[in-house]
Amino acid sequence: MMRNFILITAACVAVLGSAATGHAETIRFFEPGEATAEDLMDAMTGPQSNGVGLTRGATRSGAKDGGGLRGLPGASPETTPAQSGGVVGYRIRFDFDSDRISQRDAPFLSELARMLAFPEMRDRILVIEGHTDAVGSDSYNLKLSKRRALSVRDYLTDRYGVDPLSLQIIGRGETAPIDPIDPESDANRRVQFYLR
Repeated sequence: MMRNFILITAACVAVLGSAATGHAETIRFFEPGEATAEDLMDAMTGPQSNGVGLTRGATRSGAKDGGGLRGLPGASPETTPAQSGGVVGYRIRFDFDSDRISQRDAPFLSELARMLAFPEMRDRILVIEGHTDAVGSDSYNLKLSKRRALSVRDYLTDRYGVDPLSLQIIGRGETAPIDPIDPESDANRRVQFYLR
């Protein structure tokens, strides 16, 4: 009985500790064509009033109807820069082993660039966090995730004139899957954004 109490207490402390350090954040996912610059600003700076707030490790299945949730909460071992607000997730449709951005994702990135032009964003840094699935080695996936984040940064600076000093890239590799039940799922190939 005492052993069970200690195990339960340790589990509670671990969960509370990860929440306090920011490792278990809420991610708001957008589907292609559903985000405006104002929506992105609200998701990153204010209360999450419309859309689905998810804990890292869960993903929305289904489109604009809200769908169901699948996956389990998961914490990442890598720390991220201090963020101020929510995390926006968007599944840029990277092909396997690719960092090329498709035209399908242009409307989302256009709205992101428009958000970055708001006066409130003048002193903010947008963190662009690249992720991969678990196919391949850890070191290769870390490099690929950095290339994906860099690809998004270059797209924003080249197409929309976003100041590169207002963007920070991070590669997370395969360390923070959205679908931890299937780490090799293409759902894990994505980019997330947050402000600091």
